[in-house]
Amino acid sequence: MSIVKKLLAGLVGIVVTVLVTKFVEQRMELTFFSSAVGLLWAWVVGVGQWIGRDVSVPFWIVGLLSVFTIVLLLLTLAFVYTRFFESTGQSWKSLTKDQQLAFAVIADAIQAEREIGHDTVRQVSGLSVIATRNAINVLFNVRLICHSRNSWGNYYLDLTHRGQEQYLEEMSRQPS
Repeated sequence: MSIVKKLLAGLVGIVVTVLVTKFVEQRMELTFFSSAVGLLWAWVVGVGQWIGRDVSVPFWIVGLLSVFTIVLLLLTLAFVYTRFFESTGQSWKSLTKDQQLAFAVIADAIQAEREIGHDTVRQVSGLSVIATRNAINVLFNVRLICHSRNSWGNYYLDLTHRGQEQYLEEMSRQPS
């Protein structure tokens, strides 16, 4: 259906609505329709006059704001996608042995329903302080672990959804 036909159909619909309303008001003496139809008709006439102006500066403003909004929305969506949904590009195989060991210590503690902190990871893994911190930072960056709070407000290391999937995948690869 072309734009002209759609506009004509809308105009015919409005005219028919007005005629039906007038008929109902006269025959049944109901007047509550007239105020709603009057407001609708005034709005349609106002929009038509605004569109039909010779110089329409608001069109430029609306057009520029629309383009700016669409560009800003696209940039925001691209940022959100790359920040939260796109893979970091670092696979499990590219993690160092220290990072894999730190992840295993954290995951095993979560599996045993224990809360584990940085010092405990260092003690259990036997890594140096700097190696432990580096491993934990990398695990944060690849979104395998995160901080969580217990009921007392203390922070502990926890697995993200991606970390849980990775742990289950590694567990399924190990022989039973």
